[in-house]
Amino acid sequence: MKLLHLLLAMCCMALGLPGAQATRGDTELDALLSRVTVVTCVEPPYQIQEKGRPLTGVSVEAVRLMMQEAGVDPDIQVLPWARAYEMAQRQENVMLFSILRNPQRENLFKWVGSLHPFEVYFYRLKDRPDIAVNALDDARKYRIGVLRDDSRNIYLRSQGFGDNLMEVNLDKQNIEMLFRGRIDLLPSDPFVLLYWLKVMNGDPASPQKYHLEMLERGYHVAGADGENYIAMSPQTDDRVIEHFRRALERVKARPQYRQLLDRYLK
Repeated sequence: MKLLHLLLAMCCMALGLPGAQATRGDTELDALLSRVTVVTCVEPPYQIQEKGRPLTGVSVEAVRLMMQEAGVDPDIQVLPWARAYEMAQRQENVMLFSILRNPQRENLFKWVGSLHPFEVYFYRLKDRPDIAVNALDDARKYRIGVLRDDSRNIYLRSQGFGDNLMEVNLDKQNIEMLFRGRIDLLPSDPFVLLYWLKVMNGDPASPQKYHLEMLERGYHVAGADGENYIAMSPQTDDRVIEHFRRALERVKARPQYRQLLDRYLK
């Protein structure tokens, strides 16, 4: 079939017919799509990786639907967030999900489309009523757990936070630190926090249990809210971005997409 396309293109070029550019363009796009690398990190319920089970989660399923619609089937690599984040900026044809789109990141990537909303609240232990946050400035005097290169981290730093931010690589580490009193506040999306608590409580090797009832949800860090997106490296050809964008739009227009969101996020 590829040989036939090539012969047709050569004939069109020789005769000066308009089909030549379109055929060559399709072939070039196919080649570009075949070189796309897809990376993500573990962030339940968006990206879930459990021992002995395939990668799943609301974002994973949405991206796979988009890939199927786009006619490609690349493997999804699971990496630490900081590594995936850097890879998507420095290497060509890298797709990263799910990533919060914000002004600080706007020019670091090319953006395919949104997947689902993301909200951030400060959580503290209920037995620490001395920790009171009624405005963002109130949080400056407390130790706050954040992820390296994460949107919550980036937002707080943009608001002048710095020395009081404790950086780790996984949400799980921040939750452990909160329960052990090593940090005072945890900025988290409720769905992410709830899922991690379920996972951590199901670990028989953990001597400590982590219960949502032991935590108080407090100040809404509205400036860190947003939409989780699919992004691609800035070197990516615009035709690839547009191809995936249209595929995602078609997927999101179907009732199955709303059902997918409801299954994970309600």
